[in-house]
Amino acid sequence: MNINKTIVAAAALLAATPAAAADTVTYTTYATNPFSDTYTYTMPYSGYLDVVASSLQGTINGKLNPASNIDFTAAYVTINGVQYNLSVQSTGRFEWRDLMSLALSAGTSVALTVTGTAGKSAAYTVSFASVSGAIPEASTWIMMILGFGVTAYAMRKRQAGAKVLAAA
Repeated sequence: MNINKTIVAAAALLAATPAAAADTVTYTTYATNPFSDTYTYTMPYSGYLDVVASSLQGTINGKLNPASNIDFTAAYVTINGVQYNLSVQSTGRFEWRDLMSLALSAGTSVALTVTGTAGKSAAYTVSFASVSGAIPEASTWIMMILGFGVTAYAMRKRQAGAKVLAAA
């Protein structure tokens, strides 16, 4: 295959990829017993928000370490005065609460409140991840139109040069 054709094909694939924005903010907190912490996040653009609160209990000599245990008693997000509880995905050694794919507009302020009990050396992590939808760029439209044109040109040239042989 001709190297120039390969380069052009690769450039076309790269230029036609949709643009999307992503933003992730993560906090790791050492908790005291009992704890109640609030975190705020502002959506930088319209899109979807995922919120996760998680903790992993450590081990010492192969046994669970109670000093590193976290038990979430509540985890919820407040948006414009409306409270949304995070779903409980797992409890015990690995605590996991999440709220996925919440559609929000740019500038929306989100407050996450996490409460629970903790061992004397316990920590947990909170993550906010937002993603905007794909935004077609001008280059995407240009590549699509050029692709239609090149395809039409190739089909026309192929048709003009074709000879029909009659079968005997």
